[in-house]
Amino acid sequence: MAAPTSATDPPLTEDPAELRKVAALCQELLDADGTNPVLWNNKGVLLDRLDDHEGALACYAKAVTLDPRYDVAWFNKGNTLVYLDRCEEALTCYHAGLLLDAADEPTLHDMVATLAEAGQGRKALALFDRVLDDRPREPRLWWARGLLHELLRRPADALTDYQTALRLAPEFAAAHVARGNVLFEMARFDESYRTYEAALRLLPEDVELWNNMGFVLYSLGQQERSLAYYEKSLTLNPEYKVAWYNKGYTLQSLGRLEEAIVAYDHALSLDPDDEVLLNNRGNAEYNLRRYPTSIPFFERALALVPEYDIALNNIGNAYDKMGRHDESLLWHERALAVNRRFDYAHYARGYALHKLGRDRQALASINRSLELNPDYEYTWMTKGQVLLALDRPEEALDCFDRALQLQPRFVDACLGRADVLERLGRPAQATAALEVALGHADLLLVLSPQDYLLWLAKGQVLQRLLRAEQAIAAFSRGLAIKGTHPPLLRARAGLLLRQGDDPAALQDLQTLCAEVPTIDDWALLAETQARCGDSQQALGTLNTALKSDEGRSGRIFLALGRVHQARGDLPLAISNFARAAELEPGDAPVQYALGAAHLHAGTPSLATVALRAAVAADPYDAIAWVALGRACALQQDHPGAIAAFERALALDEQHEGAWAGLASCAQGQGRRERAIDCATAALRIDPDSAEAREVLTALGEPLPEGLEPSPPSPPVPVAATEPSARSQDAPAPTAPTVARPEHR
Repeated sequence: MAAPTSATDPPLTEDPAELRKVAALCQELLDADGTNPVLWNNKGVLLDRLDDHEGALACYAKAVTLDPRYDVAWFNKGNTLVYLDRCEEALTCYHAGLLLDAADEPTLHDMVATLAEAGQGRKALALFDRVLDDRPREPRLWWARGLLHELLRRPADALTDYQTALRLAPEFAAAHVARGNVLFEMARFDESYRTYEAALRLLPEDVELWNNMGFVLYSLGQQERSLAYYEKSLTLNPEYKVAWYNKGYTLQSLGRLEEAIVAYDHALSLDPDDEVLLNNRGNAEYNLRRYPTSIPFFERALALVPEYDIALNNIGNAYDKMGRHDESLLWHERALAVNRRFDYAHYARGYALHKLGRDRQALASINRSLELNPDYEYTWMTKGQVLLALDRPEEALDCFDRALQLQPRFVDACLGRADVLERLGRPAQATAALEVALGHADLLLVLSPQDYLLWLAKGQVLQRLLRAEQAIAAFSRGLAIKGTHPPLLRARAGLLLRQGDDPAALQDLQTLCAEVPTIDDWALLAETQARCGDSQQALGTLNTALKSDEGRSGRIFLALGRVHQARGDLPLAISNFARAAELEPGDAPVQYALGAAHLHAGTPSLATVALRAAVAADPYDAIAWVALGRACALQQDHPGAIAAFERALALDEQHEGAWAGLASCAQGQGRRERAIDCATAALRIDPDSAEAREVLTALGEPLPEGLEPSPPSPPVPVAATEPSARSQDAPAPTAPTVARPEHR
């Protein structure tokens, strides 16, 4: 327990030597006149400061002996007795003090706080009951009992006491403030605001009251109005840290992040060791997408409070956004070591594990998050993505539906639902789900046309509906609002690449990498530079990325391999693909690139190993199955090749390469009719299929009627994108959890 405080502490030094000098002077005065109760009380205060509590008790006892109505001495004696764990004696002293008329508000507040901290709340209530029987019309006693009820977590009883005090004394400012406080804690914000208004008429220059009124308005969703109240509080006291903090928090909630940073910095100049302030200052940097800059603020908070779970998790969130999921995982786990019931950290840990391809572990973490908080739609959506990766589409569909129950216009959940329906072979329902998502996006954009994230979502839906031009237009609308938003730049660049507009995509990727790029962003920029004919610049970009990443990401080595492959250096390409596979053995695009390169190099046995790993990582990639079929066929493994080609056709029945591969296998097995049927199917999809034509020519069969070869087209640069489209990922943990504004 803290040392006892006097109800009338004079402004004394804390230096023990100075206190002893003052005590000696006080004793000289007492030697001259030992009948002055004030001198005895003040000597007791000095002795309490010097930790001579028994001597202090003797002084307070002498003071009340000389003047039994000296309430201050009774309360000081009671405080010291509580500190010495002599609570029954303390209650007797408090009782004597409470029966006197002179008990003031600070004295009553100290008494209530001292007893509550000592665990004597129930006995203190009994004491108030006895005193109120004798003095039922004393408003300060009802107010003090209300404070005690608040400390005992009985807000309804506290409210009753405050209202009784105000009936007895309608102009009792402290009771208005206390009533406003308890109404706020009960989430009765309108009543709280009106009560504070009444208090403000009595206390027009109370800085805490102006601050609290601002926070009530914030809680009512009136953030813009709340700012004026914080400003008034700061006009009265420019060094009031809490108002600076709340102003920053409110500005942050309005998206005015640079202004929020100014307010947070003012608060930190007044108190640089406030861990909550430091965390929220880092959060503002995070929301500005300055992820590396946010981390030192979280670290400063942790230097003050090493077990600050929110700051630990926020560092993990920053690394997630930077694509460094292995590092993010460590921070999420540190947060959970501090607080095993931190639901958001379980979710963030599950997300990181999912991005690392460790989906079974991810599922366990996400399930724990949902046990703790089943009402967060993003957790349900991420669980759906994980279950889809684990090839459990029916369960994934249930998760997306649950997310939509929580947020009916959750566009990303509609996209996930469409993914599942496509996986289940229900394309019409998948298209319907996408149309629903598009309708939600359009409706939300009518309400919030400046919401760039909604334009991003709409563009993603349009892209899935194969409306590429409209999708690019939607991404462009979002970028007109938020010109450097990484997900928008990333989405538009990816679609422009698919449309073959490499120069425009290059501009978006250069803008993206000038912001806070992920490793994937650097890699895609380099691959696009190579596609635009500047392989030397691409290698320079990748060397920059390697230095920042310290060679930990397989994605960079994958990009290096693709660039060297485009330059015609196949051995160096294979070397980089192999290094990528060592770092990320469960990454389907990496294994596909390695397998395809081995196929090109004429080493089908090595290609088979890599391609089997690719389809194990992503069994829904038709292109990888076709490549595996070709590798098997080159080794005369016709049963293995046929199985791979048939699996590709089960995923995409219009895949010309799979039909052509089956035709070649059937020809090799002497199955003439089957070879003709498959070659014909390939040519109906692509009349220029050289392999299918060769099969028919070798069998002496004419080309099917109506099929003429297309005119030759110019050579196309080697594609630097992934072999097939991937499902839309759930978003990374976005806004890191932050402490709420303070209410004083």
